Amino acid sequence: MKIKPEISQTDSVVWGLSKNALYTSKSGYALLEIIEEINTPQVESIPPVEKKLWSSLWKTKTTPKLRHFLWRILSGALAVKERLRSRGIQLNVTCSSCNNGVEDIGHVLFHCPVAQEVWALSSIPMPPSGAWSRSVFLNLLHLINCGKRRSQALETGLVFPWILWQIWKARNAFCFEHIRLVPAVVLDKALVEAEVWRELQVPAPQRTSQVVVAQEARKWKKPPSGWVKCNFASSWLDPTSVCGGAWIVRDGYGKAIFHSRRSCPSLPNPVEADLCSLLWTLEDMANLSVDKVIFESSSPYLREAFLLNSSPGINPLINMITQRFHGFSEWYTELVLIESNKVASFIVNSVTRDQRLQSYIGSGGPSWLQTLISQESGSDTS
Repeated sequence: MKIKPEISQTDSVVWGLSKNALYTSKSGYALLEIIEEINTPQVESIPPVEKKLWSSLWKTKTTPKLRHFLWRILSGALAVKERLRSRGIQLNVTCSSCNNGVEDIGHVLFHCPVAQEVWALSSIPMPPSGAWSRSVFLNLLHLINCGKRRSQALETGLVFPWILWQIWKARNAFCFEHIRLVPAVVLDKALVEAEVWRELQVPAPQRTSQVVVAQEARKWKKPPSGWVKCNFASSWLDPTSVCGGAWIVRDGYGKAIFHSRRSCPSLPNPVEADLCSLLWTLEDMANLSVDKVIFESSSPYLREAFLLNSSPGINPLINMITQRFHGFSEWYTELVLIESNKVASFIVNSVTRDQRLQSYIGSGGPSWLQTLISQESGSDTS
């Protein structure tokens, strides 16, 4: 009421976002921000329970690949029929495995008869309701909570990512290869993979293991009393030629107990030849019930691939070798000079040099190397 209009002046348009009623670029940008804020719908924040599940999912004790797989499950990013149909691909969404129900993520992983039987065979308890929920979110929340309960066995909380993964792989095998896996086989694959991963993460405390990466001695040395020494070697010429592996086991007196020679088809490089030779050696030692073993090799490739603790994920052979090592109560390995590994080298060279392709395990040492074995045994006076 106190504002007195100037009746004598005509009305005019002015800019209301500046004090002087004149347009400026600064006030223009301010107007655009106000309009965008008004037109943008309010985004609801993630509920605390869902936020906690996402955080727990990325902390799950499993491989990075399986953590990403869990993320895809929760994000709805698995290529099941229902998801493909929602993206415009015209197809029948009925589950191919059971022909009963829509093939969505929850059905494949929890409600399909194959999946239900796998979960029933596992040690993971069902949800409190006695049945899996139609909500994938609630099912994952239950599985993660199972791993946090102290009343549950350790493996119960760790194995569920592998079970989900193997159920998904079984579904793909049926859809694309027409192979139907028995639920017990699916669960067994999951348990084995989970156990291998756990063994690689936590070395068994009761086992003695040591890796010695260099030794200056130029002569073979006897093992300590109560131990045996296993020298092993491989022979590789090129990617098209036959490869060889050999080992010899001697006791604390230098007496040869067993030896072996093996030929195999071509391998792509000398690294794989050395790893295969070591794997065969470990398998043979286990089959012969040999324990408390010093493994000696003169391979420079093993130094890089294994003895310097390269990541086990680099080569599946290293995973298998690691598991075999865990079968011994006490062991360690030594990387020695070629002069300390003559016998094994001579045996394995007979495969590629002399084409002695017959594989065998024999007692004692090779008759044609008895002189060298005796010399090495008698020459060690340390």
